[in-house]
Amino acid sequence: MLSTTRLLALSTLLTPILAHIALWDPAMYGWTDDPNQWDPVVPLMHLPFDQWWFHGYMNVPPAEGKFMTLPSGGTYNGQVACNKALTKYGQNPAQQTGIYACDGPTDQGGIGAMHTSDKWNSPDPVDLKGCAIAIAYESDPTKIKPEDFTVISVNHKCVWFKDIDFQIPSDLPPCPPGGCHCLWEWIHADDAGSEQLFHLAYRCTVEGATGTRPLPSHSQQMSC
Repeated sequence: MLSTTRLLALSTLLTPILAHIALWDPAMYGWTDDPNQWDPVVPLMHLPFDQWWFHGYMNVPPAEGKFMTLPSGGTYNGQVACNKALTKYGQNPAQQTGIYACDGPTDQGGIGAMHTSDKWNSPDPVDLKGCAIAIAYESDPTKIKPEDFTVISVNHKCVWFKDIDFQIPSDLPPCPPGGCHCLWEWIHADDAGSEQLFHLAYRCTVEGATGTRPLPSHSQQMSC
């Protein structure tokens, strides 16, 4: 388990730029009923803390009772896309058939939104930096600080395919009453555009949690 230190390191550089990718879940802060929603995919640069933290959606919490469910020792199956319409939460099935995180009308598809130098339709993309889910054991979002989050799962083939899996540790402790909070973080390769932060928050819970030990102290992420 790793800290979000590096993933949040761009916080001091955090301006909305062009739209790109989000992990779509109804427990997301900023979620709306619009099946064509796109605003959560806007990356962040050069913004004050309150405008980038929780993607600026602190006052737009998920609906009552909505949680991102992380199965202890299991797999969280999510969808990353450049528009909600491309996911199972859209309203037009014809738009949901693509396998990639973004589609496009040219032979380059949606490669621009995924910020990679890999060729479109590559069977084995290599210029991907991965994305992560982090958790904080606090139900009140106003009390949470960046350093309260610990990374618990990473997908190294992110962002590329729309359907994405995150393996959840089996020894996580239960969330407090009211649930936990989770982050989805992605910093794309800087050789495919300027380095930008993609950062979204969710109300979450750990299903079947039986762990009794608190999460280990977080530490700076290091390259392997």
